[in-house]
Amino acid sequence: MKVMTPVLNHKYWISQFDGQRDIIGRKILINERPCTIIGVMPKTFLPDEITDPALFLPLTLQGDGGPNIRARFLDAVARLKPGVTRAQASSELNLIAGHLSAQYPDANKSAGISLVPLLDTVVGNVRPLLLALFGAVGILLLIACANVTNLLLARASSRQKEIAMRSALGASRTRLVRQLLCESLLISFLSSTLGVLLAYGNMKLLLSFGALPLPRAQEITLDGSALLFAGALAIMAGIGFGLIPALQATRISLSEVMNDGGRGTTEASRRTRLLRALVVFEVALALVLLVDTGLFVRSYNRLRHVPVGFDPGVGATLVAKPILSDQHYPTPQQVLAFVDQVTGRLSAVPGVESVAFSTSLPFSYMNWRAVTVAGRSSFRPMEMAIASHYVVTPGYFQTMRIPLVSGRGFGARDTADSASVAVVSEGFARRYFSGVDPLGKLIQIAGSNAWSEIVGVTADVREHGPASPAGLQVYEPYAQGPSRYPLLIIRLGQPLPGTRSALRMAMDTIDASVPLPDMTDTLDLPLQDSISTQRWTLVIFAVFSSVALLLSAIGIYGVMAYSVTQRTQEIGIRMALGAQTRDILWLIFSQSRLMVGWGLALGLVGALAATRLLGSRLFEVDTLDPVTFAGATLLLGTVILTACWLPARRATKVDPLVALHDE
Repeated sequence: MKVMTPVLNHKYWISQFDGQRDIIGRKILINERPCTIIGVMPKTFLPDEITDPALFLPLTLQGDGGPNIRARFLDAVARLKPGVTRAQASSELNLIAGHLSAQYPDANKSAGISLVPLLDTVVGNVRPLLLALFGAVGILLLIACANVTNLLLARASSRQKEIAMRSALGASRTRLVRQLLCESLLISFLSSTLGVLLAYGNMKLLLSFGALPLPRAQEITLDGSALLFAGALAIMAGIGFGLIPALQATRISLSEVMNDGGRGTTEASRRTRLLRALVVFEVALALVLLVDTGLFVRSYNRLRHVPVGFDPGVGATLVAKPILSDQHYPTPQQVLAFVDQVTGRLSAVPGVESVAFSTSLPFSYMNWRAVTVAGRSSFRPMEMAIASHYVVTPGYFQTMRIPLVSGRGFGARDTADSASVAVVSEGFARRYFSGVDPLGKLIQIAGSNAWSEIVGVTADVREHGPASPAGLQVYEPYAQGPSRYPLLIIRLGQPLPGTRSALRMAMDTIDASVPLPDMTDTLDLPLQDSISTQRWTLVIFAVFSSVALLLSAIGIYGVMAYSVTQRTQEIGIRMALGAQTRDILWLIFSQSRLMVGWGLALGLVGALAATRLLGSRLFEVDTLDPVTFAGATLLLGTVILTACWLPARRATKVDPLVALHDE
């Protein structure tokens, strides 16, 4: 017997061998066959995060010596030679495919070869998500910088006399601008330092929980490139948003400043207009984020309520994978006897509702089979039916709660000696038996020489998540195709204390030598994992939009409070002349309505443009969804009006005598 030579996955080496350095050359058994370990892959090598292989074995294609032209179950990975472009390689491969098509017309007619960058297959379609998140971060940064600019502009009005004095003593405008820029850069540096520390802490926290649904997430680090980018961004933000207040603060008239502190001057009016323009900018950006978040909320809500064709039973399903060695269970009859014993024994455990075995489960990704339909001999191999293949025990449909649409499921009469039967999904029946009752029709599943009669039709199952269309499924009775590597599925009715230990004890009474990994509530976990990207996108956008909403409210509150302070004497005079509270409130709100109106209008235009980039990330939600746009506008408008009301209310409390005395 040839000795296999596996290479261990790094995670498996750590978990099963404690990272022992002398692992090379050690003998282990794989499926009762002796193997010699020849290597360990590095920690950074993550070939497939879906199947997460424990080890790697050399590929051997065994057969009768002839080419199996119909076999299409392998992926090829190639590295281009230096100087060879992807287009050149693709052209050469398609030339080879053309020769194969001419040599084997039945199997390879119209077949071609497409080259896909390996990076695209690893990261998938995560690029649009990262770009959307990058855009959201950029919007949040702009809102924060606009707020800081507003604060610096407001502070500049209180420093006019100081700046005028420095200018009178000989300080040039260039020197004054440099001083103010140094202050803004200091603020930017301190803020960025705090941001980097928070980013490092959050990154470690998320990675420790494995919470980031991103390919190769464990390789994310806060390296020198990230720090350099953060530093450059801090410098640009400090200069870019500190320069405007610095220029405004140093554009002064000494006579006006020394006479009345600048109140009522042209520069004060220009500063006020700039403050309001920045608030309009903030409101517009905040609305863009709110609309995007609203679209993600509606998309995720619809995604969660899409029927997937089976009931994962959150917390109520246990899945385990017993391994039956060919030495202890050499014949199919012995495998079936073990399965029958386990089904009967575990079904009697208190708290267990049903028990079933299957060779695969939804979200397995590796259970496809070619299916030939009787009477459809016109199918070429490239056009053959491809369906997910399940070999299941009679209780599978009940345990998974997959509805039976017509016909029957599997029962005790479907044995190895009886006629071959199969159950297909509605999608399979619609595609290959359109307008015809599929019951009684014959199909042949690849790997089997027998034709199976269709005896039932089940509901479609969305095997790759609610966001993916339902695939085609074909089911066979376990008795007619037993496997030594079945999946044990246990549905609990009312979980009782000690149920799991009772289940394990029951398994030990049947055969304690059968390896059985810990039973975990995994039937619902793949379903949750399939929408984890959408869930985390929603969470991140919700956090960003909440912060943007808060910053916008703070920004408009600051501008309105500054305006009330600047107009204290005017308000006092109006009240002394008989103005009522409602008149003062209207005076203040009339200033804010233009800012709010322009901000919301520009925000809607920006949201219309931004949502076009989110089309591929949304599920059954129009990017121009009117409910989302109206809700986001109403929410932002309400928050902003509340922020305006607080300074307006304070304006109504101005004592006319005190205001006139101060004047």
